Amino acid sequence: MNESRGWRDDGERYGRVSRWLHWSIAGLLLTQFTTVLAWRWLGSTPLTQALAAVAPHGLVGLTVFVLMAVRLIWAWGMRAASARPMQSANAVGEAARVGHMILNALTLCIPGAAILRSWASGRGMEVWGVRFIPGAERQMPLLEMPADWLHSTLAWALLALALGHGAAALSHRLIARDGTLQRML
Repeated sequence: MNESRGWRDDGERYGRVSRWLHWSIAGLLLTQFTTVLAWRWLGSTPLTQALAAVAPHGLVGLTVFVLMAVRLIWAWGMRAASARPMQSANAVGEAARVGHMILNALTLCIPGAAILRSWASGRGMEVWGVRFIPGAERQMPLLEMPADWLHSTLAWALLALALGHGAAALSHRLIARDGTLQRML
């Protein structure tokens, strides 16, 4: 097997690392939104408590943050090596490029806002007895409140964009039949 068809991206397809990072982050975000929506619709039930225990929101969010940072560093390295599949040089390709940039920025900024909120609250973040984020020496509501608002507001924007991203990928597969989706599978 050609190495470019393995771990690294090439001009035609994303490699194993890019695909693993993409689908891992997508799965974690699906877990986050499923859990949040279940809590909103069902309230505190044995199901929602089990979801929260298995996939604590803060830990999953922190994992998304780390994986997204790794993904962006990897993508930058692949782009520097001219090894990434390119978007079409038309309006649709440009819209896809901008949409991906916004998805990536949101996926990094949303957990970043939660980290800032946790720190500014003075509580920090602890999951399963492990402190991941220390708390500030004192509560800082002028940082905590906007970070909380950004975290929530941007998360709903990310959900809408991710649904659009999925719909676009399916349209490439089912309508255009142009092989675009295959590059990430």
